[in-house]
Amino acid sequence: MDVIVVTWDTLAVGAVGCFGNEWIETPAFDRLAAEGIALDRCVAPSVQTALAWRSVAKPFEIIVEAGASRWFDRATQVVAGRTGREVAPADFPVARLMQAGVDRVRLLSGATPLRLWLHGGGVDVPCEPPEGFATLYVDECDERGIPAPDLDSPDWPLHPAVYAGAVSLLDHWLGTLVAELEARAAERPVLLIVAALQGAAWRTMAKRAGHADLQRMQVPALVCPLGAAPGWSDFVGERIRRPVSLAGLAGTIAEACGDAAATTWRSLLDDPYGDAEIAFQTAAGSRGLWSPTWIALQPHGDPAPALQLFVQPDDSHCVHDVAGEHRDAADRLATRLQELTSAGG
Repeated sequence: MDVIVVTWDTLAVGAVGCFGNEWIETPAFDRLAAEGIALDRCVAPSVQTALAWRSVAKPFEIIVEAGASRWFDRATQVVAGRTGREVAPADFPVARLMQAGVDRVRLLSGATPLRLWLHGGGVDVPCEPPEGFATLYVDECDERGIPAPDLDSPDWPLHPAVYAGAVSLLDHWLGTLVAELEARAAERPVLLIVAALQGAAWRTMAKRAGHADLQRMQVPALVCPLGAAPGWSDFVGERIRRPVSLAGLAGTIAEACGDAAATTWRSLLDDPYGDAEIAFQTAAGSRGLWSPTWIALQPHGDPAPALQLFVQPDDSHCVHDVAGEHRDAADRLATRLQELTSAGG
């Protein structure tokens, strides 16, 4: 089985249609979710993820976008592009990265197992996609009460319509790679894994911005078998609802390279809602606990500020702190977080 991994430094999970966005067009992501497995609540502790994924990257050819993080020990190829409203979409870094992947897939015959990893910068705030994509969602935002500033305004790259356009651009070029892999899958099965290493703190359509640290912790992640991938037919269209650490996908990658990938996913899908709890630490030093029904966040400070509590999955952008209304739950999770921290969890 061919194994293709596509990762980005940054991408907001709330900007992708198959993870709940209703107004940004992401047909490539949505198709992968419909035909594969979507991790609805994937948490990405960046240090653990980088270490875990680096450990399984050895068999792969690695193509990296210039300017993206270099957490790999090596790169087979580095591709560069340009950004800005006046730049053609095909000259953007994500386009160059996906085209390099397409070229590599075409170069190898179907008889040769392919191990290919593509890594790019993704979409963060601020951003500036090409003209057609940058203005694609301006009317949508106007209708929702978030008018766009002038194109020359310093606030333009921060606007949600601009971020949405950049996400659609990324999705478009991902679709070109998926189409090539589907053609290859007619000869041998392909397993495609797509994920971001961190989310993005961006202004959604909500009246209040969500918690930036927690938006960066949750990431889009998809696993999609193409062709007659052995052991995967039962998983098509599945969604894993429980919290899952992105670092755990390293095990799936390793298993896939040994043609035994289904093991990890069968254990997850036996109980997709589960009761897993994931302890994490944000880039700002805050500690937290991600559970099926809550996110508890202990902000960094001395003395420590009060613990914050967000209902999951209803408050996916972590806008409303309800610790005062659910004191028993807040106290229980604070104790649990202390236990996991003391145990090194």
